[in-house]
Amino acid sequence: MEALKAFSDPNIVLHFESGDAVHQKNDVFKGIMWYSYTTDKSNIMAVPVDKVKDIIAMNKKGQKPKKLEDFAVTQEAHTNTYEGYGEADLKKMSD
Repeated sequence: MEALKAFSDPNIVLHFESGDAVHQKNDVFKGIMWYSYTTDKSNIMAVPVDKVKDIIAMNKKGQKPKKLEDFAVTQEAHTNTYEGYGEADLKKMSD
């Protein structure tokens, strides 16, 4: 709980020229906050807490960085878990 005090408020939306980004999850041990664009929540990006604070400070001054990717240390794409399964396969899973 103590480590979470160093993290920014997860309810703050980050604003970029490429779009707005919302918080998805935290990695307390690595000091990383994960964000995704509001238009593409399946592609989340890890941003160090200090960089998140820099972005928030820029936004408060009316500045929008170009894109979230410029601050990300890694990306994680999520796909549909059932991709590649046919309708009959999905029926079997639900039975």
